[in-house]
Amino acid sequence: MKHMRLALPLLAVLALPAAETRTIPNPLGQSWPWELVSMDFEPGVIQPGWVASIEGLSEPRPIQIESMQVSGKPTDRVWFIATLAGNQPKADVTFAPGSATSSLAVRSESGFTIVDTGMAELRLRLGSPAPGTPLSAVPHWLGGVRVKGEKTWDARAVFSGSSKVAKVSVQPIASGPVFVEWRLSYEFQEPGAVGTVEAVPLMLGKHSFRYAPNVIPSETIPKQERRYEIGIRAIANDPWIEVVERYHLPRDPSVKDWGIHQTMLSLGKPTAEIASIPGFSPDEGMPLDTVLWTRWFEYDTFGGNNEQLVMPARPREAQRGRPFAQIRARWSQGPSGAQDCLMTSTGAAGIPVGDMRKRVTDRLKGLTTERDKPADKQNKKATPFFGKLDEATALLASASQDDDAARTALAKASELLAIGMPAGIGYRKDAALIGIVAAYPSKWVGPYDATIMAQVYDGNRATYRMPLIDGGKQADSGMPIHYGSRCWVLVAAPREQVDSTGKIDSFIRRHSDWTLTAIINHYKLERAGKGKVGPNPSMYLGKRYQCDDVNPTNYGNRRMVNDMFTKSLDKGAEYGPQQVAVGYIYTDLDNWPGWHNGWGPGNPNFHTDKYMGAIYAAVTMRDHPHAKDWLAFGRSCLDGDLAKVFLPPDGVGSECPGYSGYSLGLQAEVAKSLFDAGLGNPLAENPLVAKSITWHRKLLTPFDRRLGLRHAAPIGDTHRWTSGLKFEELVPFYEKAQPQVAEELHLAHALVKAKAPGAHGAEKLDWSSQAFEGFGAILRHRFGEPEESFLSLKSGSTTGHYHNEDQSFHWYHRGTPIALDYNCSYHPRGDHAALHNTITLGNAGTVKNSKSGKDVESLEQPFGSAEVVQFTASPTADLIVADRRIGSLGLNPVEPHDAEFNRDYPSRKITATHRRLLMMAKQAKGSPFSDYLVIRDEIATSEPQQINLHLLARDAIIEGSRIRLTGQWDQDIVVEVVESTDLKV
Repeated sequence: MKHMRLALPLLAVLALPAAETRTIPNPLGQSWPWELVSMDFEPGVIQPGWVASIEGLSEPRPIQIESMQVSGKPTDRVWFIATLAGNQPKADVTFAPGSATSSLAVRSESGFTIVDTGMAELRLRLGSPAPGTPLSAVPHWLGGVRVKGEKTWDARAVFSGSSKVAKVSVQPIASGPVFVEWRLSYEFQEPGAVGTVEAVPLMLGKHSFRYAPNVIPSETIPKQERRYEIGIRAIANDPWIEVVERYHLPRDPSVKDWGIHQTMLSLGKPTAEIASIPGFSPDEGMPLDTVLWTRWFEYDTFGGNNEQLVMPARPREAQRGRPFAQIRARWSQGPSGAQDCLMTSTGAAGIPVGDMRKRVTDRLKGLTTERDKPADKQNKKATPFFGKLDEATALLASASQDDDAARTALAKASELLAIGMPAGIGYRKDAALIGIVAAYPSKWVGPYDATIMAQVYDGNRATYRMPLIDGGKQADSGMPIHYGSRCWVLVAAPREQVDSTGKIDSFIRRHSDWTLTAIINHYKLERAGKGKVGPNPSMYLGKRYQCDDVNPTNYGNRRMVNDMFTKSLDKGAEYGPQQVAVGYIYTDLDNWPGWHNGWGPGNPNFHTDKYMGAIYAAVTMRDHPHAKDWLAFGRSCLDGDLAKVFLPPDGVGSECPGYSGYSLGLQAEVAKSLFDAGLGNPLAENPLVAKSITWHRKLLTPFDRRLGLRHAAPIGDTHRWTSGLKFEELVPFYEKAQPQVAEELHLAHALVKAKAPGAHGAEKLDWSSQAFEGFGAILRHRFGEPEESFLSLKSGSTTGHYHNEDQSFHWYHRGTPIALDYNCSYHPRGDHAALHNTITLGNAGTVKNSKSGKDVESLEQPFGSAEVVQFTASPTADLIVADRRIGSLGLNPVEPHDAEFNRDYPSRKITATHRRLLMMAKQAKGSPFSDYLVIRDEIATSEPQQINLHLLARDAIIEGSRIRLTGQWDQDIVVEVVESTDLKV
């Protein structure tokens, strides 16, 4: 026994490996040029001072080891830089003793800590101020940055805010040779600590692949009124300098213009206010005249963008005093939104002169061919260019050489012909570039308050303003979030690293979206199928998660993934690695964070579009080892979705009828895949879905003789005439679970499809008038008869895809549409209250149209919430009383063609109320009289008042307080004003 005890340690020593080999998988054949990755080992397996030798590379790479606990076990996480070519399906990496060089170096100089990454130099202030120093007087931790080889430091950063700092604690986390990392904590003299609170941890690098399904991790920390923490990581030879912040600071009226604590980061020519910041040249910054950015939506205009834009560093016309870019980590339709905004010099990169010449030649040939056709055969889109062909031809003829003159001529020709090629004169690929990328949406908390505002000025300078407030509110519940968080990247490199759409997309994707470290540590992409059927995630894998091409309704998401899944739900065995990738993409909270951390999806159906792929992946590839995680993620999203899009107690949809029906249709599609796979019945399990079915059914108008059908009342953005809930698609969920609901669906479907008036068996259903919480009320009398009356009144808390319809009604009389509240559509956008059957308050005026530059007629309209406060139904009359509390008036164009998308029109605050009493008088069958409406509007305000009434009539005769109108079919109309103050018709 003694001998064995002596021998065991000896054997253990002898058994220590001299090397350890692992494999880096690359089953999708992607190119990975310079990737920070990690691998986990038991402690001691990999030794400090070892190197990583990667198959296909001639030189070994340095490593660094991070000791940690993983699932309660001690673990060594080994970090290194990996490189794989696209033709490598895998690469072995061997860890062994050896030596390797690193471009990363840290030095101290003039009170700064300077990190030389090999690509850029980052200068940090890691000291602590005198206790009691106001934050605005504390030297910012960011002491500057410069691209390697440049002499001038830039990135002047200053704090704003009066909260007094007690000290700054600095904790070194990693010291290289792969990356360096610090944590900084600003401790305040009056922190205002009250208990504890959950907060998202400070995390650097890609973490979302390690999250539990649909859960962002949190930690318990002190709940303080003043707290600010930062994590900083710089990687060897990488432009990606990552910063994560966590903060809660009070509003601060002492800060001029903004009234909040914040960071202001400036680039380019310094202004007098910041010229004296120590460590910088007082009159010099980086050369700056060009902005590179990938904007999503522009101000006042509907429609996205997926290309890197190259613009002069000057305010553009569309801004009109607003931020140049509003930078945040997740795509949205918000104005001037972007994930990246980078500053450099030397304008747009040009393409070879030969390529420019060919593009102009081809365009001229096509347009000339169109011009020579008979006028009735010409492409109408080509005709505006016919008058420019001679000038463009002459410019092409003059561009015979490969010089700047040829570039200038061809660029001018391309402008005439709408090709849009830059001349590229003076472009330098090695010009210094510094800018901001917003990264990792799951690390952002209170993202709208955390938005980074970028501005450019005078063609030579730029600023980034970073608020330091709090976590805002949860988008669904409105509950406050104490700590805000933001993760952003300071990009510093020669511009050639990121100065094209493909380069910037790849740069962001490989760092924050689809990463090699996730493939190594978690993803299991191998699958036997050839992958010739099923979803195609190439837009995600070839671009980036926040590209407009993969926005929820765009082709890269909906048609290439969701629609392709539905066509192949029974062919999962044929799926290959590309289809497996979908499961990981759609469960990555850095792709789409849903409702987490204060994010809101915009339209609720956007959220549905973005998690459907998770459920489809789970049910089609149930044999995959991570299918249970995908299912847990998707089912969590679906259940949460269903809980949000129906308002209790009546099941009203959170959006207008058409979009609510569309949203429920999407939810039904994905729920059907679960139902068919025996994985539950999500719709029948939620009682509000059945109530919503009744709401949609009762929104069906009488049979419209003009169209030959019944349809959903076209309110809000409800597309006429066949928009709304597809009742038949929900039948399978209820046939066994709730047969009475299945029958309601069958009968409603028959009504919608009927080509003639009548009840078609649906008279057995409840068609009584009803108030619906959150929507308003729906009145009906004599369903299915020729004299059927119908009225809907929008008066409720739901606002999704509605456009100021509150207190507006939609009225059918004797089966004929009379007073209509039609949908506003997208373009032309008729979203003014004056275009609805409701009131307007205030004055007339004009606003300048930002596209045409013309002053267009406008009218103030009220904004405020409304609700039904009383509802009574009887055999002789139904009565609604609805109140609206008006808090502001906005001056907006009335003419739909003049309206601009998401434009911030002039507004002013007021206090007013509008009470609408609406009674539908009901006549018994056989009565010589018809049903009629009585409306009383009580408006408490001194503002000018207008009641708007839109009637389907051919002509009108005004006789004092009486208006006679010739209607359609056999329905004429009389409007009688019984009581009024200072009436004008």
